[in-house]
Amino acid sequence: MSQEYIRVTPTSEKLTANEIPTILASLHKLTTEESNGLRGLLNPFHSTRAPRFEFLAVSEGHNEPVEFYYGADEHLDTLETRLQSIYPTTFDIERVELDLERKLIPPVEYSHEAFADAVTDGELLYEFSDEKTQSKPPDDDEDSVSNQSVTDTKHPVSDGGTGVSPDADTQIDVGDETVEVAPPETVPDDCPRTAVQQPTLLESGTILARPALEMLHPRGVRWCGTASRKKDWMTTLVPFTEASAAGSSNESIGTPLATLVDQLSDAERPIAFQVVFKRRNSWQADADIRKEDLVDGRDTLAQELIGPLLEVDDQQTDSQDREVSEAVAQRIERIEAKNPKRTFTVNLRAVTVTSPETAGNDLESQVEPLSPVFDPLDGPFYRLEGQRFRDSGWRQATKTKNARKALKRVLHRELITGRGKTRPDLVLSADELANFILVPSAEQLSVEGARGTRAEQQSRNPLPRPHQDLMEEFRDGMAIGYALGENGESEKTPTHIPPGLLPTHYGRFGTTGSGKSKALINDMLSLYENTEGPVILIDPKGDGMTQNYMRSHARQFGMSDLEENVIHFPIPDVLPGFSFFNIEPSMDNGRRRADAVQRKADHYEEILKLVMGTDRYERATVAPTLIKTLIGSV
Repeated sequence: MSQEYIRVTPTSEKLTANEIPTILASLHKLTTEESNGLRGLLNPFHSTRAPRFEFLAVSEGHNEPVEFYYGADEHLDTLETRLQSIYPTTFDIERVELDLERKLIPPVEYSHEAFADAVTDGELLYEFSDEKTQSKPPDDDEDSVSNQSVTDTKHPVSDGGTGVSPDADTQIDVGDETVEVAPPETVPDDCPRTAVQQPTLLESGTILARPALEMLHPRGVRWCGTASRKKDWMTTLVPFTEASAAGSSNESIGTPLATLVDQLSDAERPIAFQVVFKRRNSWQADADIRKEDLVDGRDTLAQELIGPLLEVDDQQTDSQDREVSEAVAQRIERIEAKNPKRTFTVNLRAVTVTSPETAGNDLESQVEPLSPVFDPLDGPFYRLEGQRFRDSGWRQATKTKNARKALKRVLHRELITGRGKTRPDLVLSADELANFILVPSAEQLSVEGARGTRAEQQSRNPLPRPHQDLMEEFRDGMAIGYALGENGESEKTPTHIPPGLLPTHYGRFGTTGSGKSKALINDMLSLYENTEGPVILIDPKGDGMTQNYMRSHARQFGMSDLEENVIHFPIPDVLPGFSFFNIEPSMDNGRRRADAVQRKADHYEEILKLVMGTDRYERATVAPTLIKTLIGSV
């Protein structure tokens, strides 16, 4: 089911980390009324609840972009305002409709019989309503003959009698009913198959449809909070402001979320990373008690029960006293930095989905590298532990059941909690939460990561290749080189500057010997081959580049083409004392401009015939046009 989300597309502009935790902490104040009006206020059970917020990073598979979304049960307008305060103005923030089921669950090809069985058994992720009609039973009158003839024209299938009528290809018989599916032309050519919304007939005759959740084999990872001591969830992970400050001192370092984006960009199948969070009630009183226990040495059960029996003050050294006091002070400092009055309950998870026919170990290899991506954020007492969905349970059926349950939690934006040293819910301050829900700028991403997110390309070296579905716009015009593919090798087809952009200026810059002249020669050869009109090269250096171009032209297009279509104007060391293209004297004598241009062109035509030879000049059909163009432009 589609829901409204806020989509954010990054650029290379950096985020300012200082104000971000404060802006995110303001979400803590938002509440949702469970009952409204006077009756709600008079109701002794009237209360408010905390709205749930969601962050998604989604890729639909190979060569598809990684897109970032924010959602909320309530206060989506407020959330959008906060995001506009966080991100630079160059970031694109827009409202969109998102169906996470459609993006994550790939459709499967069914035969007519298998499709009918799936509809009957409820194994499709689609509910037929208007598409279902009751099939008319055969009668003994004349109509039965007509009906029988139609039935006989159906494509033969094995038992079940399902098939496609040549007169109504999208009508599929399912028992006593007929199901309407979409025609083949609705399958998008330039979009992934996940864009298909309803069961669709393909040109091959099979039917494309999504299997129900109970038929899927999802794989995924959830990140749990692991505490050294049971109550160490009160201490902090590495805050966002601290991680950003560390990253700013090293150009090669990126945020953990940027590392995750690189993993999502390489995914072969649809995959989503989800963060669900909501306000947590203040636990300031518990924090104060914990700090007192730490100071008094009663923080653990062992300390409380048998600690006094083992105290031997006289045998303790000063170094031992200092070590214990430092550990206690560090825990207390991290509890206070957590800000117990404003924290969030958070779930982190990533999931990928495949159909029963394609389920295998390849999905495990896709999610396995995700587990350690957040390890750099571990604190000294509170850490993150990645657990695969299928790690729990002994039997394979139990593992699959647990994975499907986790997938449903992702699709329904559920938030689960637990108890103990390791628990599925994280307790995070706004400064810690920012590590997991802020879209990284292109400067923090790798080249492939920036390409995968379609981040706007600004001042990056090397420039990332445009996304695959945009590359077709750069296949005609002036060739400028070969882009690197995903495997780091050059593509076989060069990248071009489209003809519509050629009238603008461009420049090549490099040190001596870097290949500027060779690149210019290649540019001219490409322009001659792919575009219309004359190409003019002016070489003021006189270092032989024009001769090199003519050699290259003859090599690529033939000597006869060179003689017919390339004109070389060598400039002598001593120029004659008159202007080649000046027509002002003729115009001063009363001639019209057109007549003056024609007279000058005729004059130089005779000169070219003498220099080139009459036969060669007459074969060079571009020469008269070129002369008139040069004279008329002065």
